[in-house]
Amino acid sequence: MTSLFTRRRPGTDPIPMTRLKPLGTIRGQRYGTVDGREYVVGEGTADTPDAWAGDDHAIVLAAPRLVTDSATGQSMAAGSVFHHAVEVPTGTFEALAARKRARSSPAQQPLDALDVIILLAARPERIIGIAHGSSSAVSLRGSGAGMVDGRPAVRGRAIIDALQARGIALAAVNGRLLASASGGHADDDVRRLLDIGHRL
Repeated sequence: MTSLFTRRRPGTDPIPMTRLKPLGTIRGQRYGTVDGREYVVGEGTADTPDAWAGDDHAIVLAAPRLVTDSATGQSMAAGSVFHHAVEVPTGTFEALAARKRARSSPAQQPLDALDVIILLAARPERIIGIAHGSSSAVSLRGSGAGMVDGRPAVRGRAIIDALQARGIALAAVNGRLLASASGGHADDDVRRLLDIGHRL
């Protein structure tokens, strides 16, 4: 049996877990560094450090085995439990963390800049044309009077529909999108939309 102090291969004696400087956890796997080298800690544990004796790319980490005294409820160290950690290229954790951050926050799209235009902005449902407190949204919805429906922000293909509803015709000519207004005149918000949209 190999003790905590018996060398199995050069440089592979168990290392105290306290020497692992934590980097964080990704997909349930712990990452850390030991002496400037980056490791991912394996999920399993063993009672002896020999469990990973054949793995040339792993180090063995020794952590105190905590037991609880049933009489007092206090925990105390009783021997060691062993973990293995496999070396990974430096920067692996940071690359995985950056990918996770990119997935969790949606990428900014060019059309998001059109949020400033009232024509495309989200609108809450609202009541118009009645005295305050004289009716409710529920009763008005049944009659169809005094209610303006809400909507999310207009995006994508729906922007073309919004322009057409304002009398703007769009056509692709020589790889460029050209807009023309019926009667030759467009509202200020439509002109602003076309100006910003062209730059996008």
